[in-house]
Amino acid sequence: MSHPLEPGTIKEARPEGVTEDRVGVLSPRPCPGGEARWRHGEGLLVVPRSLPLSPTSPPRAWRPPRPGATSGSAVPASSRTARGTEDFPWVLVLLTLLSPAEISRIIQLDLDLKYTANIRELFEEFDRFPPGAVIGLAREMQPVYRHTFWQFRRENPQSRVGDPPPEGLPGFNSGVMLLNLEAMRQSALYRRLLEPAALQRLTDKYHFRGHLGDQDFFTVAGMEHPELFHVLDCTWNRQLCTWWKDHGYRDVFDAYFRCEGHVRIFHGNCNTPIPED
Repeated sequence: MSHPLEPGTIKEARPEGVTEDRVGVLSPRPCPGGEARWRHGEGLLVVPRSLPLSPTSPPRAWRPPRPGATSGSAVPASSRTARGTEDFPWVLVLLTLLSPAEISRIIQLDLDLKYTANIRELFEEFDRFPPGAVIGLAREMQPVYRHTFWQFRRENPQSRVGDPPPEGLPGFNSGVMLLNLEAMRQSALYRRLLEPAALQRLTDKYHFRGHLGDQDFFTVAGMEHPELFHVLDCTWNRQLCTWWKDHGYRDVFDAYFRCEGHVRIFHGNCNTPIPED
């Protein structure tokens, strides 16, 4: 079956009324276990990225390590290879350094999404980036990082790390990402965070051992440098997974999962059914 855009390619696409930039949307990896699927926004070509092998909630074959565990072997090798923190930052390096200079902005999407709004409205979020921001993401809507940052939270009981919104820092979900490539190329701070030594310092400081690859990288970076991120409203990535509610966090789950307003993108993470129209 032929497609208008093959995985890994970039094509010019301008929403109506947009004149200043060339806009690219790409999938860095082929879709595993099936054909790639493409969706078109009105005037904006959107190529969804591959469905991650390791969803926001752990897969059935994996359970999160108990607090105090030090071994990284709990995360299956397939997850580490596909979306591990070891290899992901180099994908970002390729996006920022190897993509054509005229490609200034990219929207990267998971496949397990359902849209109820014009994708052009999501593109307009780029115009709302504060000075210094390079990436737009919605907050994580489960207490996964409350769990993952358990040691840092125990040593820093007054910290907001891992707490629910609006005052807390619950981390990010990478199902919907807006990447301002031009800003990434110009940001010395962002480029420094891609260096192995800088990443090591962050993970050591927060005692962080993740299993969600790109999402983990953005979350740890956001704890230290929130100025690099534009926080999307939860309605742009309304996550539906409730795995952590039944695995030790029922008492606080609703504080993370709450999302008010008309949902513009449903995210059926961890194979959660998406509501019908």
